[in-house]
Amino acid sequence: MRSEAYARARLASAVLFMLLGTSIAVRTLLVAGLSLATIPGCVLAAAMIALGGFRLRDYFASRAAR
Repeated sequence: MRSEAYARARLASAVLFMLLGTSIAVRTLLVAGLSLATIPGCVLAAAMIALGGFRLRDYFASRAAR
């Protein structure tokens, strides 16, 4: 990563993506339950959680490299 501030910004966005993904999944499943209509919401939630996880992994890798 370029700098410590850039790494912290990516860490903040990783946490934000994971929190938003989790809240989308919970809200989708609570409102509509398990049905075919919830597939797009669950896919979006999984994608956001995965994106946050990859950013988190990159942050810890860059931190270990320093």
